[in-house]
Amino acid sequence: MSLEIRTAVSPDELAELFRLRYKVFVEEKGYYPENPERRIYDPYDFLPGTRNFIAFDDGTMIGSIRATEAAGPATAVDSYFDFRPHLPLADVLLPGRKVITAGMFFVLSRYRRMGRTALAILTLLSDYAVSSGKTHIIAAVAPDAEGIAAHKGFQYVAPPFFHEGKQLWVAPMILELSPSLAEAPAQASPRRRAAANKHWAVYSQVASLTEA
Repeated sequence: MSLEIRTAVSPDELAELFRLRYKVFVEEKGYYPENPERRIYDPYDFLPGTRNFIAFDDGTMIGSIRATEAAGPATAVDSYFDFRPHLPLADVLLPGRKVITAGMFFVLSRYRRMGRTALAILTLLSDYAVSSGKTHIIAAVAPDAEGIAAHKGFQYVAPPFFHEGKQLWVAPMILELSPSLAEAPAQASPRRRAAANKHWAVYSQVASLTEA
């Protein structure tokens, strides 16, 4: 297995990502109703503050997670759970300033057993958040991802519950990032700092390509 994780940039990559979401979230898990496009996406996928991280095995897309920075008072998980009472006051008053919303997390079934791919995706997500100066990652986690999220350090802020409107079980979870890493990344361990710098170089390159 040759694992590569990067940001989706091209229209072809996004089209494949949306198709794989449909395969996992509709055909396999039944989280969403069927649709004629056979794609799963929403307006948050196209916001400037969104990064869709995609994982590849030897050139084949096998998993993804979405990181969204709120551009206003709304976040991508508001319709699932109100995280505001569990965040610092500054982040409630200025949504998105220090918080990233994670979602649309999946790994294709044949790659789930060992958990390596899922853990690598979550590690890249947290490194990106740290390098961006964030302090928290919030997520409405599906039951089958609770274990790997907890292993990565996410904490429950409320018991899992069945969301009547979405007809889904939801586990509200938060990852509180180390303040020392978020505020002073130069003081991080050499390994963590090198990883963050490497990822940040990729994100900067992607932004340049997007703006061109």
